[in-house]
Amino acid sequence: MAVIDPISLGFTVAGMGMNLFGGAQQDQAQQRAIDLAHKSAMQNWRFDNKEANRRYRYDKRGLGILQRNTESQLQWQEESANRDYNYKMAIRDYDYRNQMKAFQKSEQNYRQQLGFNNLAAAQAYEEENRAFEEIKIATAFQSQDLMVQGILEEGKSMARGVAGRSAAKATQSAIASYGRNIAILDESMKSAGKQHLTNLKKIDLDKLGSDLAADAARMLKPEMLPALPEPLALPRPEYQAVFRPKKTPRPVKGVATGSNFTNALTSSLSTLASGNWAAAFAGKAPLTFG
Repeated sequence: MAVIDPISLGFTVAGMGMNLFGGAQQDQAQQRAIDLAHKSAMQNWRFDNKEANRRYRYDKRGLGILQRNTESQLQWQEESANRDYNYKMAIRDYDYRNQMKAFQKSEQNYRQQLGFNNLAAAQAYEEENRAFEEIKIATAFQSQDLMVQGILEEGKSMARGVAGRSAAKATQSAIASYGRNIAILDESMKSAGKQHLTNLKKIDLDKLGSDLAADAARMLKPEMLPALPEPLALPRPEYQAVFRPKKTPRPVKGVATGSNFTNALTSSLSTLASGNWAAAFAGKAPLTFG
């Protein structure tokens, strides 16, 4: 068993005090560090929340700008489509009016050509009939001339005093000559009549050809093109609302537990508890640590 004198005890007690003081100092330093960390955390917390709100307001304004710009662009596209539609419809109507004017002019030319063909055919008919009438008149005159000539020939024979068989032969010869000439005139007249009919048919064919050519030159009546489909309204996009941030949890301040001082105190009490303090102070026995 070791015996400790009062001087050693003093040093022991002083060491215990220093340990307790050091533990308290460490606890105070730890508390100051906790306070500083909490202050910094609070500053960062306020800054982060302020920045989050500022970002929210910025994104919200940006969404509004995007919506207005998109709507302006869509309205411009719709207006352009409507203008293009109206322009094409105006061109469609303009083309149709011009085609109708050309068709009406074609119909006018067709009617005029038919009128001209009728006049030309009528004139050709008139000229052909006049020519045929002239042939008939000329033939009639020739027939009369032949008749007169026959009578004259017969008169000449009688004037010469020819009688009997010779007179009969002379008369027969005059009659035969007259008959031949009349037959020739008849055939010539028949031929002229046939040619006259042929000429009339040719006039009809020429008129028909001219009428067909005029009809072929006619324009078909134009039809209005179907109306263009009206432009549709452009679809509008759907926008998602800007995310609204919530306030982050407030930092919790750490609390110093005083563990350093507590540990020092516990250690000192354990050291003291191991000694015979009561007997020493009573003077009955020396202070021992066993």
